Amino acid sequence: MKLKIALLAGLAAIAFSGNVAARSKPLINPAPIAVPPGMSNEAIDNEIVRGLRGRGWSIDSDSQGIIESTLHLREHVARIKVGYDAKAVTIRYVDSTNLDYARDAAGAEQIHDAYNGWIDYLVEDFTRNLAHPNSEKVIGTTVADLAAVDTNLEGLPGDTVPGLAIAWDCGDCGQNALIVPLIKQDYANAAAARSLKVSTEKYVTARIVDFRQRPPGVRVMFGVMSGKDRLRLEIKHGDQVITVGDTAATAIHGQNSLCENVAKEALEKMAALKK
Repeated sequence: MKLKIALLAGLAAIAFSGNVAARSKPLINPAPIAVPPGMSNEAIDNEIVRGLRGRGWSIDSDSQGIIESTLHLREHVARIKVGYDAKAVTIRYVDSTNLDYARDAAGAEQIHDAYNGWIDYLVEDFTRNLAHPNSEKVIGTTVADLAAVDTNLEGLPGDTVPGLAIAWDCGDCGQNALIVPLIKQDYANAAAARSLKVSTEKYVTARIVDFRQRPPGVRVMFGVMSGKDRLRLEIKHGDQVITVGDTAATAIHGQNSLCENVAKEALEKMAALKK
Protein backbone atom coordinates (compact mmCIF):
# COMPACT_ATOMS: atom_id res chain seq x y z
CA MET A 1 0.00 0.00 0.00
CA LYS A 2 2.76 2.44 0.94
CA LEU A 3 4.64 1.60 -2.24
CA LYS A 4 1.51 2.20 -4.31
CA ILE A 5 0.97 5.63 -2.72
CA ALA A 6 4.61 6.57 -3.27
CA LEU A 7 4.40 5.53 -6.92
CA LEU A 8 1.21 7.54 -7.43
CA ALA A 9 2.77 10.59 -5.82
CA GLY A 10 5.85 10.23 -8.02
CA LEU A 11 3.78 9.90 -11.18
CA ALA A 12 1.73 12.94 -10.20
CA ALA A 13 4.91 14.98 -9.71
CA ILE A 14 6.26 13.88 -13.10
CA ALA A 15 2.97 14.73 -14.81
CA PHE A 16 2.87 18.17 -13.18
CA SER A 17 6.46 19.02 -14.12
CA GLY A 18 5.77 18.01 -17.71
CA ASN A 19 2.64 20.17 -17.78
CA VAL A 20 4.54 23.19 -16.42
CA ALA A 21 7.26 22.82 -19.05
CA ALA A 22 4.65 22.51 -21.80
CA ARG A 23 3.05 25.78 -20.69
CA SER A 24 6.24 27.86 -20.47
CA LYS A 25 6.04 31.18 -22.31
CA PRO A 26 8.30 34.22 -22.70
CA LEU A 27 8.38 36.17 -19.42
CA ILE A 28 6.76 39.55 -19.91
CA ASN A 29 7.68 42.61 -17.87
CA PRO A 30 4.76 44.90 -18.71
CA ALA A 31 5.04 48.42 -20.04
CA PRO A 32 5.01 51.22 -17.43
CA ILE A 33 1.58 52.18 -16.13
CA ALA A 34 0.92 55.91 -16.34
CA VAL A 35 0.16 57.78 -13.11
CA PRO A 36 -2.51 60.50 -13.35
CA PRO A 37 -1.11 64.00 -12.81
CA GLY A 38 -1.15 65.38 -9.28
CA MET A 39 -1.16 62.10 -7.32
CA SER A 40 1.00 62.10 -4.20
CA ASN A 41 3.50 59.31 -3.57
CA GLU A 42 1.39 58.21 -0.62
CA ALA A 43 -1.71 57.92 -2.79
CA ILE A 44 0.18 55.99 -5.48
CA ASP A 45 1.59 53.63 -2.85
CA ASN A 46 -1.87 53.06 -1.36
CA GLU A 47 -3.36 52.10 -4.71
CA ILE A 48 -0.52 49.71 -5.55
CA VAL A 49 -0.79 48.00 -2.16
CA ARG A 50 -4.56 47.80 -2.55
CA GLY A 51 -4.12 46.07 -5.89
CA LEU A 52 -1.50 43.64 -4.62
CA ARG A 53 -3.39 42.60 -1.52
CA GLY A 54 -6.62 42.32 -3.46
CA ARG A 55 -4.97 39.61 -5.57
CA GLY A 56 -3.43 37.79 -2.61
CA TRP A 57 0.13 39.19 -2.89
CA SER A 58 1.94 39.86 0.39
CA ILE A 59 3.93 43.05 0.97
CA ASP A 60 7.52 42.14 1.85
CA SER A 61 8.91 45.67 1.92
CA ASP A 62 7.65 49.13 1.02
CA SER A 63 10.10 52.02 0.99
CA GLN A 64 11.12 54.98 -1.16
CA GLY A 65 9.14 54.14 -4.26
CA ILE A 66 9.90 50.41 -4.26
CA ILE A 67 7.46 47.70 -3.13
CA GLU A 68 8.64 44.09 -3.00
CA SER A 69 5.83 41.56 -3.06
CA THR A 70 5.33 37.78 -3.08
CA LEU A 71 2.52 35.53 -4.21
CA HIS A 72 2.25 32.03 -2.70
CA LEU A 73 -0.10 29.68 -4.53
CA ARG A 74 0.13 26.05 -3.48
CA GLU A 75 3.77 25.08 -4.11
CA HIS A 76 4.27 27.98 -6.54
CA VAL A 77 5.94 31.24 -5.47
CA ALA A 78 6.45 34.43 -7.49
CA ARG A 79 8.33 37.53 -6.34
CA ILE A 80 8.17 40.92 -7.99
CA LYS A 81 9.39 44.47 -7.49
CA VAL A 82 6.96 47.32 -8.10
CA GLY A 83 8.57 50.71 -8.62
CA TYR A 84 6.78 54.03 -8.87
CA ASP A 85 7.27 57.76 -9.14
CA ALA A 86 5.04 60.68 -10.06
CA LYS A 87 4.89 59.57 -13.70
CA ALA A 88 4.68 55.78 -13.85
CA VAL A 89 4.45 52.41 -12.09
CA THR A 90 6.63 49.51 -13.21
CA ILE A 91 6.40 45.78 -12.42
CA ARG A 92 9.52 43.63 -12.67
CA TYR A 93 10.12 39.94 -12.10
CA VAL A 94 12.51 39.10 -9.25
CA ASP A 95 12.46 35.32 -8.84
CA SER A 96 10.14 32.34 -8.47
CA THR A 97 9.80 28.78 -7.22
CA ASN A 98 8.17 25.94 -9.17
CA LEU A 99 7.24 28.16 -12.10
CA ASP A 100 9.81 26.67 -14.49
CA TYR A 101 11.78 29.90 -14.89
CA ALA A 102 14.71 29.53 -17.32
CA ARG A 103 16.59 31.29 -20.10
CA ASP A 104 16.53 29.80 -23.57
CA ALA A 105 19.53 29.46 -25.89
CA ALA A 106 19.17 33.09 -26.96
CA GLY A 107 19.08 34.29 -23.36
CA ALA A 108 15.35 35.13 -23.38
CA GLU A 109 13.52 34.53 -20.10
CA GLN A 110 10.83 31.83 -20.02
CA ILE A 111 8.26 31.07 -17.29
CA HIS A 112 4.99 29.23 -16.75
CA ASP A 113 2.28 31.22 -18.50
CA ALA A 114 0.27 31.50 -15.26
CA TYR A 115 2.80 34.10 -14.08
CA ASN A 116 2.07 36.39 -17.02
CA GLY A 117 -1.65 36.04 -16.27
CA TRP A 118 -1.12 37.08 -12.65
CA ILE A 119 0.83 40.13 -13.79
CA ASP A 120 -1.88 41.03 -16.32
CA TYR A 121 -4.38 41.12 -13.44
CA LEU A 122 -2.10 43.47 -11.48
CA VAL A 123 -1.72 45.79 -14.46
CA GLU A 124 -5.50 45.97 -14.82
CA ASP A 125 -5.99 46.59 -11.10
CA PHE A 126 -3.22 49.18 -10.79
CA THR A 127 -4.55 51.04 -13.83
CA ARG A 128 -8.08 51.05 -12.44
CA ASN A 129 -7.00 51.96 -8.91
CA LEU A 130 -4.85 54.86 -10.04
CA ALA A 131 -7.69 56.23 -12.15
CA HIS A 132 -10.17 55.85 -9.28
CA PRO A 133 -8.24 56.27 -6.01
CA ASN A 134 -9.78 54.72 -2.93
CA SER A 135 -8.31 55.32 0.50
CA GLU A 136 -10.30 52.50 2.11
CA LYS A 137 -8.42 49.54 3.59
CA VAL A 138 -8.33 46.26 1.69
CA ILE A 139 -11.57 44.48 2.45
CA GLY A 140 -12.02 41.12 4.05
CA THR A 141 -9.69 39.42 6.55
CA THR A 142 -12.07 39.66 9.55
CA VAL A 143 -15.82 39.38 10.07
CA ALA A 144 -15.80 42.98 11.36
CA ASP A 145 -14.34 44.08 8.03
CA LEU A 146 -17.16 42.36 6.15
CA ALA A 147 -19.75 44.49 7.94
CA ALA A 148 -18.32 47.58 6.21
CA VAL A 149 -18.34 46.13 2.68
CA ASP A 150 -20.70 47.74 0.18
CA THR A 151 -22.49 44.76 -1.39
CA ASN A 152 -24.75 46.71 -3.74
CA LEU A 153 -24.25 45.00 -7.10
CA GLU A 154 -26.32 47.51 -9.06
CA GLY A 155 -24.51 48.56 -12.22
CA LEU A 156 -22.27 45.50 -12.38
CA PRO A 157 -21.34 45.02 -16.06
CA GLY A 158 -22.73 42.00 -17.87
CA ASP A 159 -19.31 40.43 -18.37
CA THR A 160 -18.30 40.86 -14.72
CA VAL A 161 -18.96 38.89 -11.52
CA PRO A 162 -18.66 40.37 -8.03
CA GLY A 163 -15.41 40.00 -6.12
CA LEU A 164 -15.26 37.86 -2.99
CA ALA A 165 -14.61 39.60 0.34
CA ILE A 166 -13.61 36.60 2.47
CA ALA A 167 -13.15 36.32 6.23
CA TRP A 168 -12.53 33.42 8.60
CA ASP A 169 -15.48 32.60 10.86
CA CYS A 170 -14.98 29.00 11.93
CA GLY A 171 -13.72 29.42 15.49
CA ASP A 172 -10.64 27.41 16.41
CA CYS A 173 -10.39 25.62 13.08
CA GLY A 174 -6.66 25.97 12.45
CA GLN A 175 -6.64 28.76 9.86
CA ASN A 176 -4.21 28.58 6.95
CA ALA A 177 -3.13 31.98 5.60
CA LEU A 178 -2.83 30.59 2.07
CA ILE A 179 -6.47 29.55 1.76
CA VAL A 180 -8.07 32.95 1.09
CA PRO A 181 -5.56 33.93 -1.65
CA LEU A 182 -5.97 30.48 -3.22
CA ILE A 183 -9.75 30.79 -3.32
CA LYS A 184 -9.55 34.29 -4.82
CA GLN A 185 -7.06 33.27 -7.49
CA ASP A 186 -8.99 30.11 -8.38
CA TYR A 187 -12.18 32.20 -8.52
CA ALA A 188 -10.46 34.61 -10.94
CA ASN A 189 -9.18 31.67 -13.01
CA ALA A 190 -12.66 30.15 -13.18
CA ALA A 191 -14.07 33.50 -14.28
CA ALA A 192 -11.42 33.92 -16.97
CA ALA A 193 -12.21 30.43 -18.29
CA ARG A 194 -15.74 31.71 -18.96
CA SER A 195 -14.53 35.03 -20.40
CA LEU A 196 -15.75 36.85 -17.30
CA LYS A 197 -14.01 39.53 -15.25
CA VAL A 198 -13.93 39.79 -11.46
CA SER A 199 -14.96 43.19 -10.13
CA THR A 200 -12.56 45.07 -7.89
CA GLU A 201 -15.28 47.54 -6.90
CA LYS A 202 -18.39 45.45 -6.19
CA TYR A 203 -18.33 42.51 -3.78
CA VAL A 204 -20.29 39.82 -2.05
CA THR A 205 -19.17 38.80 1.43
CA ALA A 206 -18.09 35.24 2.21
CA ARG A 207 -17.30 33.59 5.54
CA ILE A 208 -15.22 30.44 5.89
CA VAL A 209 -17.46 28.57 8.32
CA ASP A 210 -15.86 25.12 8.19
CA PHE A 211 -12.24 24.16 7.60
CA ARG A 212 -10.08 21.15 8.29
CA GLN A 213 -6.73 20.37 6.73
CA ARG A 214 -4.92 17.09 7.18
CA PRO A 215 -1.13 17.37 7.47
CA PRO A 216 0.12 16.65 3.91
CA GLY A 217 2.46 13.89 5.04
CA VAL A 218 -0.31 12.15 6.96
CA ARG A 219 -2.70 12.56 4.04
CA VAL A 220 -0.28 10.99 1.56
CA MET A 221 0.70 8.17 3.90
CA PHE A 222 -2.73 7.16 5.17
CA GLY A 223 -5.19 8.50 2.56
CA VAL A 224 -8.82 7.92 3.58
CA MET A 225 -7.72 6.61 6.97
CA SER A 226 -6.55 10.12 7.89
CA GLY A 227 -10.08 11.52 7.66
CA LYS A 228 -11.20 14.33 5.36
CA ASP A 229 -10.13 17.81 4.40
CA ARG A 230 -13.12 20.18 4.54
CA LEU A 231 -13.79 23.65 3.22
CA ARG A 232 -17.16 25.44 3.33
CA LEU A 233 -18.09 29.07 2.67
CA GLU A 234 -21.29 30.98 3.24
CA ILE A 235 -21.71 33.76 0.69
CA LYS A 236 -24.19 36.52 1.50
CA HIS A 237 -26.08 38.39 -1.19
CA GLY A 238 -28.82 40.59 0.21
CA ASP A 239 -30.97 38.34 2.39
CA GLN A 240 -29.77 35.24 0.55
CA VAL A 241 -27.08 32.96 2.00
CA ILE A 242 -25.39 30.71 -0.56
CA THR A 243 -23.36 27.78 0.73
CA VAL A 244 -20.48 26.32 -1.28
CA GLY A 245 -18.15 23.61 -0.06
CA ASP A 246 -16.29 20.40 -0.71
CA THR A 247 -14.48 17.58 1.08
CA ALA A 248 -11.58 15.34 0.11
CA ALA A 249 -10.44 12.05 1.62
CA THR A 250 -7.94 10.71 -0.92
CA ALA A 251 -4.18 10.65 -0.57
CA ILE A 252 -3.61 13.04 -3.47
CA HIS A 253 -6.43 15.58 -3.12
CA GLY A 254 -6.23 18.08 -0.25
CA GLN A 255 -6.98 21.74 0.34
CA ASN A 256 -5.44 22.83 -2.97
CA SER A 257 -8.07 20.81 -4.80
CA LEU A 258 -10.82 21.96 -2.43
CA CYS A 259 -9.99 25.63 -2.96
CA GLU A 260 -10.24 25.16 -6.70
CA ASN A 261 -13.54 23.25 -6.51
CA VAL A 262 -15.11 25.67 -4.03
CA ALA A 263 -13.99 28.67 -6.10
CA LYS A 264 -15.50 27.16 -9.25
CA GLU A 265 -18.78 26.50 -7.43
CA ALA A 266 -18.78 30.06 -6.07
CA LEU A 267 -18.20 31.39 -9.58
CA GLU A 268 -21.15 29.36 -10.90
CA LYS A 269 -23.38 30.75 -8.16
CA MET A 270 -22.26 34.34 -8.73
CA ALA A 271 -22.69 34.05 -12.50
CA ALA A 272 -26.20 32.71 -11.91
CA LEU A 273 -27.07 35.85 -9.90
CA LYS A 274 -26.73 37.85 -13.09
CA LYS A 275 -29.25 35.79 -15.06
